[in-house]
Formats: sequence, C-alpha cells, structure tokens
Amino acid sequence: MVTAGKCPNCNRENAMDAKFCSYCGTSLTNEVVVCRNPECKRTNPPIPGAHYCAFCGRSLVAREDIKWVGEVLNVAPDVDFEPLLKELYVDEPVPQTARDLVRETIENIRPISRQRLIRKFGLDGKKPRTTREIAQESGRNLTTVTAGLESALSNLRNALYKKGVRIERPPVKVGV
Repeated sequence: MVTAGKCPNCNRENAMDAKFCSYCGTSLTNEVVVCRNPECKRTNPPIPGAHYCAFCGRSLVAREDIKWVGEVLNVAPDVDFEPLLKELYVDEPVPQTARDLVRETIENIRPISRQRLIRKFGLDGKKPRTTREIAQESGRNLTTVTAGLESALSNLRNALYKKGVRIERPPVKVGV
C-alpha cells in the first residue's frame, strides 16, 4: 500500500488518495467549503458527504448544481397523462388544452424533478418505474427520491392551479 503519510490525529498510515483517515475519520486534506449564505460565509470543516453548513444549516450546494446522474429522458410526444392527472387529483375531464399545459409545465420545472416525474409516470413512453428503481437509476437514496417526487407533484399541482386547471385537494387521512 502506497501511503499518504500519517494521520495528524491518530498517527496511523493511510492510502495515497485518502481524503480522510480510515481509522479515526480526520481530514487528510486542507479542502474546506465556504457557506453560500451571504449572512454566514463561514468556513466549514471537510466532512465526508456534508451538504449543509454546520453553522447556519443552509445548503452548501446550489440547487441548480444538483444534476441528474442517469440517462436524461424527454416526455414522449404521444404520452397519456392520465396516471399523472389521477395522482394530481384533477377532478374533472381534462381537455386537450389542459394536457398541453401539463406538458408545458413539466418542461419548465427543475430538471431533476422532471426526470423523476417522467420515470415515475412513464411519460417517456415506457412503463412507469417504482420509486426504488428511480433511486437506483439516479444514485440517490429512497427517502430523497420519495421526498423529491412529493415536492415535484406539489410544485406541478400549484403551477397548474395558477394556470386555471381546477384541482381537488388530496383527501385528509385521520387515524389510520
């Protein structure tokens, strides 16, 4: 094993490309991240997998910097939006103009949300994927994908409501 030197904390040898000590977790590099919050701007310690400022809690990664890691898909031209419309609780028959609004709205939401919706509802002309399949495809965990889908549906529902598509609110479940 080629070593990068000794850990300053536990004095053990580590691999050449190691960023953190494999024994105690201490950083072996001087990489730090500065918070993007203009009111904070503090330097954060290099913690593996840290995405939020240790001081103010804001995201260290810009939302637009979060990219889809899988194959980028587009909405198929002849896709049926029926499963998506049922999930959105649209309470009346949807005319073609509203379907065009759905297509337009999906094209204008955040890319990562669009990719999740396309996969979940089969808008690319293929069979709908499960949340687990989407998580595996995107390299994200199941909880993140589930929360992202809920957020994408909520944003889509709000955008359609603003454009005049009447949407019934989801039923409230009490004491299940």
